[in-house]
Amino acid sequence: MPLYDEIKGFESPVIYRMIKGLKGEVEMNMRFKPRLDYGREKTTLELCPEGVRASGKKDFLTLTTLTSGMDFVLNNEEAACSRTVIRGDECVLMLAFNQGFGKVNDANSAEEATVRTWRNWAHKCGEAPCVYGGPWHDMVVRSAITLKLLTHSHTGAVAAAATASLPEEIGGERNWDYRFAWLRDASFTVQALNTLGHTKEAMAFLSWFQGVISTHSDPSEIQIMYGLHGERVLNELELLHLDGYRGSRPVRIGNGAANQRQLDVYGEVLDAAYQLTRYGGVLKSEDWPFIRSLADYVVTAWRAKDAGIWEVRGGQRHFVYSKVMCWVALDRAVKLCDYLGDEEDKARWSSEAEIIKDTVLSEGYSEKAGAFVQSFGSETLDASNLLIPLVGFLPFSDPRVQSTIEATIKGLSSGVFVHRYKGYDGLSGSEGAFLLCSFWLIDCLTLSGRVDEAREMFAELMGLANHLGLFSEEIDPLTGNFLGNFPQAFTHIGFINSALYLGKAAGFEQMGPEPMGTVPYFLLEKRK
Repeated sequence: MPLYDEIKGFESPVIYRMIKGLKGEVEMNMRFKPRLDYGREKTTLELCPEGVRASGKKDFLTLTTLTSGMDFVLNNEEAACSRTVIRGDECVLMLAFNQGFGKVNDANSAEEATVRTWRNWAHKCGEAPCVYGGPWHDMVVRSAITLKLLTHSHTGAVAAAATASLPEEIGGERNWDYRFAWLRDASFTVQALNTLGHTKEAMAFLSWFQGVISTHSDPSEIQIMYGLHGERVLNELELLHLDGYRGSRPVRIGNGAANQRQLDVYGEVLDAAYQLTRYGGVLKSEDWPFIRSLADYVVTAWRAKDAGIWEVRGGQRHFVYSKVMCWVALDRAVKLCDYLGDEEDKARWSSEAEIIKDTVLSEGYSEKAGAFVQSFGSETLDASNLLIPLVGFLPFSDPRVQSTIEATIKGLSSGVFVHRYKGYDGLSGSEGAFLLCSFWLIDCLTLSGRVDEAREMFAELMGLANHLGLFSEEIDPLTGNFLGNFPQAFTHIGFINSALYLGKAAGFEQMGPEPMGTVPYFLLEKRK
């Protein structure tokens, strides 16, 4: 799969299928049966001298046969080809989307260029100044490659996953489309890519991020997610003619959560803006009015209910994590005043940030639960509260932080697996353990000085990756089977960041700069 933006001669995406005969002989049978637009429209197949063309109402595919003697025939709405492959044979096909048949390119040269390009990109983490020399080098590189593969090469947006409607419960209804870019991923993604030396991709994501949110004149209109080209309309549809993975219905495309109010996003936006300055980016004077408008909006909006980080569909509440991230929004806005703001803004935002903090400490912590809870007035635990010390809201030494970590281990964990929460969320059924939450717990253990525990947990989780080193969104604690969409950017981001913190804690000198972002770029030296 050539990286067509980075390899000369490829102007649009194509996929090669190369079959090489190594020994003996094998009867090879090929079937080509595409269904455009999720099978909602008729796909017409046509045999051509160069191969097969599959056409729908708007889009089409071309399958070019680059080897003589590979003759397809049409049979029952599919194209089929049979051929005996002997030692020394090479059979090459090229699949392209919305472009004509391919030229008879040298497929081997394309393969060599693709391998060379990926090696040059991946091993940036082996060069100064951003060096990763920890014991998990190969897996960290694998995760970085995954983030690169999920990045739209033209816009810089990073998709949450490459799939839609892979279920969080086999046979259940928790099936969502993750092929969009979430704003809340920004801080985590930028930290992971930048710390590994992939500054180009980190800055491209921040540029996309800035461009998308700057199109809104009213901060209340900012969405939690957008299409990879910045699309705002992501209508959620159920495809009733599809069975879904192992009968898990409904199959959904689009995502209705795009229309939810999630107040934590303002913390992610302003934290990302702050990160931009720390990574060498420059905030321009014309950026300040929008930054000010975001902070001013948070001054009043933080008191409202919202749907929370987990996008629950059981009604809005006063989610603790959302309030904490509103504090982050004002805290980062205050820091940005050192670049562009004034003392009046700084004083006003600082004062409101203290009010938010006092409210969270008085209403968000339950003495009965011994932890920060999911929402005001509840006793439900929520793994997102592991981020309270990681965003600098409280130090790791605070007894409430440590008791929240312990409560999460006892109430939401099963071995190395951590659930997001256990409570009503407006949907039937249940879900698996959320792998990102396990990595958050590892970070908390590491930065609390419990490094041996964190390393053991990290090693066990690393062993759960599939044979390609890939992680899904969730996992079934009983069977170890993957659940949810795959591969999941959030999980791989969590893996990278945990590896960085553990490496720092273990004293590896070849680790590059300290991690930055939503995770605690200012806390490593204060670890207790």
